[in-house]
Amino acid sequence: MRPGPEGIPQVPAPAICYRYREERPAVGTAQQSLLARAHPDVEDIAAMKLSRHFPGTLAVLAIAGILAIVCTSAATADPKIQINTKYDFGTVAQGAKVDMKYDLKNVGDAPLKIGPIHPSCGCTDVTATMNVVPPGKTAAIKAVFNAGGYRGKVTKTIAVQTNDPKNQNVQLVLSGYVQPQVEVMPSNINFGKLVKGKKFSQTVIVKALKPAGFQITGVETHSNIISAGPARKSARVAGAWEIPITVNSANANVGRIFDTITVKTNRESQGITIIRVLGSIVAN
Repeated sequence: MRPGPEGIPQVPAPAICYRYREERPAVGTAQQSLLARAHPDVEDIAAMKLSRHFPGTLAVLAIAGILAIVCTSAATADPKIQINTKYDFGTVAQGAKVDMKYDLKNVGDAPLKIGPIHPSCGCTDVTATMNVVPPGKTAAIKAVFNAGGYRGKVTKTIAVQTNDPKNQNVQLVLSGYVQPQVEVMPSNINFGKLVKGKKFSQTVIVKALKPAGFQITGVETHSNIISAGPARKSARVAGAWEIPITVNSANANVGRIFDTITVKTNRESQGITIIRVLGSIVAN
């Protein structure tokens, strides 16, 4: 504590506020009543005239007003988060891990608390570089997205809680396109209506994003009425493979078909690809 003008100690704002609340004189009650009894016309006296008659009272009132302003300002200091909530990672290969960073700044007057943080799926790992950000300082929320189980357009979110009174729940968005390492055309085969007792066939094309050295290492079916393979190199699409798929309805029951075919490849990031087979068996 250091002395102020005329030897009066200067006390930090929080301490002043505390002492003011605990020790302030009741200028609003007893002293005002005394003024009213002594001078009934005091309410109509101008400020300068009143100061000549009651300089001590006005000084107390002035100090009380200043302290009220100081205490109000200290009590309303709040943190405020400033952050870009969107991140577009562009196009990445399936199986890639994408690093992202959302920079933030505390532009408020009080410490900014970050967390807890909740990503919308287990495909995203999230950490904050600081849990408490002082006023005027910067930090970041870092995220790693695993594109192994996705293909095509992807959008995910990250929920971030803060103590910013005007922005307590921040939603971060990450988006982009995942290019599959191995693509099947078509990935769903719909045979439509199949007459019982006959055979029906279709061929699918399997190609890799990087065709050099690409191999199909196995094809598995899970139904006694559906057969697939053998796989052969495509004469129509360079670097691709073809797989014939046949439905033999001779021993099938009348009704819907829904099954899958598993295609195994030599690509580590996408070693297995699933083909869905749909249709229905109808009577002659």
